[in-house]
Amino acid sequence: MSILKSQPDVQEVCVKKVYPLRFSAEHGQQKYEEFFEQFNDSMHK
Repeated sequence: MSILKSQPDVQEVCVKKVYPLRFSAEHGQQKYEEFFEQFNDSMHK
């Protein structure tokens, strides 16, 4: 909440836990696919 108060015009606020999901595509297609495969597999357990 402090970010929203101190930077009211901020375009995006992400908690650190979502960084791998948010930035996975920036590491190339292979890393993107690997991340989502692991992520999806973890949801089916």
